This record gives sequence, C-alpha cells and structure tokens, in this order.
Amino acid sequence: MRTASRVFFWLGLFGLIVTLGYAAASRFSFDNVQGVTTLGVFFVACMLISKFIAPQGAIDLEGLTLPGDGHDEHEEIHLPPPSWMPAAYAVSLFVLMLGLVFNLGVLLAGVALVVLTTIGWGIESVREYRREVAHHKAPAHLPSTAAIELAQQVLAFRRLHGGADAVVQHVGRGRAQVVLVGGDGAYGMLHAGDLAAAREAAALAGTTTHAAWPSGLGARVRTGEEQWRAMGGESLFGAEGAHHAPRDGTTQVAARVFLSIGVFALVADAIFLVGSRFSFDNVQGVTALTAFAIACFYLYLGLKNAKARPEDAAYAGDDYVTIEPEKPDPPVDLEHLHLPGPSWWPAFFSIALGVLVYGLVFSPVMLLAGVALLVVCCVGWGIESVHEYRQSISGQHHGAADALGNDPHPLAH
Repeated sequence: MRTASRVFFWLGLFGLIVTLGYAAASRFSFDNVQGVTTLGVFFVACMLISKFIAPQGAIDLEGLTLPGDGHDEHEEIHLPPPSWMPAAYAVSLFVLMLGLVFNLGVLLAGVALVVLTTIGWGIESVREYRREVAHHKAPAHLPSTAAIELAQQVLAFRRLHGGADAVVQHVGRGRAQVVLVGGDGAYGMLHAGDLAAAREAAALAGTTTHAAWPSGLGARVRTGEEQWRAMGGESLFGAEGAHHAPRDGTTQVAARVFLSIGVFALVADAIFLVGSRFSFDNVQGVTALTAFAIACFYLYLGLKNAKARPEDAAYAGDDYVTIEPEKPDPPVDLEHLHLPGPSWWPAFFSIALGVLVYGLVFSPVMLLAGVALLVVCCVGWGIESVHEYRQSISGQHHGAADALGNDPHPLAH
C-alpha cells in the first residue's frame, strides 16, 4: 500500500506538471480549457487516492498471531448469488450503443436503462452485504498500529535467525526495550513507546517472552562484527558501516510495466511529430507525451531500485532482489469442490453475437434476429445458472467435480 501510495503521488505530481506545461504551451488560450481541466482533475484524483491508501500500508498482518484468529480452514466461502443485473446491464449498454449510432430517442432510453440498472445493482449489492454482515462472526480486537509494526520487526528477526527469545523490560519514562536473542545466537534490540505495546508485539510475533533475563539465555548470545562496530561507532568516511538493504522484489513487475509504457510514449511522440510535420501548432501534444514518457522512466528507475527492509536480506536472490516465499497450494477437496457443469449456452451466445454484428453491418432484419437470439440466450443461461446454484446449495450438484471424482485420471484418455 505504501508503494502504491507513492506511485499515485508521483502520478498526481506528473499530472500537475503536465497541466502547467500544457497551459503554457497553449499560451493560456481558452480554446484548450478542456485539456487543462481533464489534467487538473487527474492530478486531484491521484492525490486523493494517494492520501487515502497511505495509512493502510501501516497495517500489515501477514505472519502475525492475532488474538482470536482461530478460523476454520473449511469455513464456508461466500459466493454472490445469481443476479439478472449483469444481463440487464449488457442489454442497457447495447441500447445505448444503438442510440449513439442511429437515434437520439434510443440514446436517451439507453441512458435511462443504464442509470436504473446501476441503481438496482447497487441496491442488490447493499442488501447482500448487509446479510453477510448480519451473519458474520464478529472479528477480534485489532492491536494498535505501533504494536503491529514492532511485531513485524520481531517476526523478521525470528525468520532470519531461526527463532528468537524476547526480553521485554521497562527502561524509564514509559518506554520499553525488546532484546532479541536468535536461535543462532544473534543479538538484536528494539524500542517501543510503552511497555504494553512491546509485550503485545512479542505476543503477536509468537516469540517466547521473558520479563527478565533467564538463566542460560545470556550465554547463548554471540557477538559479531556488527555488534563491535555498533559499540565502536560508524566510520565517518568509510562505507563498511552502511547498512545495505536488498531491492524490493514486489516492485520489479511494476517497474517493467512503466518502462514499457514509457517506450510506447516515446514511439507515439515520434509518430505524432512526424504526422504533424513538426508543426508548432501541435507543441501541446508533444509536450504532454514527452512529459508522460519522462515520468514513466522516472517511475521505472524508482521502482526498480526501491529498497526492502534490511532484515529481508535473507530472502534475496543472486541479483540481491527479494523473492516472495511461495506458499503451497491448498489440497483440493473433491467432495466440496463446485465447478460449473457443461453447458451449450456459451456457444449459443457466440452465435447470437455473430448474428447481431452481421445485422449491424448489413441488414436490419438480421439485427433484430440477433437481438432476439441474444435475449433468449441471456434468459436461458440465467435460468440454468439459478437452477445449478440452487442444486449446489442443497448439496445435490457438484458440477465438474463429479467427473473428477468418478475418474481419478480424467486426462489420461
């Protein structure tokens, strides 16, 4: 979330720069007020999104032992019930498209249908959400943000050093100290704002917590180069004391995406220049595309070199980029697995769409036939889906799982 917040912040800043550049290139002409307005709205939207998701990044609960977190792995999975709203939405959009092409009255009717379908779908979703909330088990009390952040650091130390014991002690003025001793004898120290948060963090991380140093724990501590350097102080000009962190592997895919977008923007900029014969009248478009390409390359460099936490060095690969640990896939329970059964309606739907497109191009009669076939397919597919949903709820139908259960090697034929 924090990375996404920074991405939206820089996109918004890029929108502001492009807005100012676009306005200056057009010599603040009123004829280009649409472009300035659009870019300004883009800037405001990106900034609002960045501000909204920034606080969410502090709540990272992965790997922590939350109180009351004993959920059942076989707990019922919520699937949305069948609804006619998607089919109605498709029909409304089709009417809207016909109106855009042929008739203003049909266009207004399509707009009205889209609005009504949107309102109906929203009301249906709110009702379903309230039903789920009414039947949902109340969640346990969420710990404080400070305790969660400290627990993540303790958990990282545990993973890096094969377990850990934590000694939580009060150091005065309400502050607390968490001394960590790893399974390999490594030594670490963290600080918390209060004693309760420190104890809560140690419990969340699943460490063995002590109020004082037990017998034998101190003898397990082994000092190394880092501890001696910390006691002796860092060198003013030497780089050996600098704490290097690996690059964050979660941002590498986004970096490659922005690199591709930046290359595409440069190619589009070159085509735009050649197509406009290097005319000064098109300097606004060239300015916007160039700024967009520069912003994408800047985001590529920033995301490619984004640093992870120093304790994540244990998860770095050969290129010193962190690798996310892979979790094994959960076992497939064929007794409760539901897959949709075979159906002819997708094939009929594609035929109806083909007739519809043919009618749009060549013949009004074929167009009406395509619309009729499309409606029939929507109704038939919807009835079949509702029937199958009711059977799966009552336990009478498992869809394609029946075939898997009957044949242990269905792909061997």
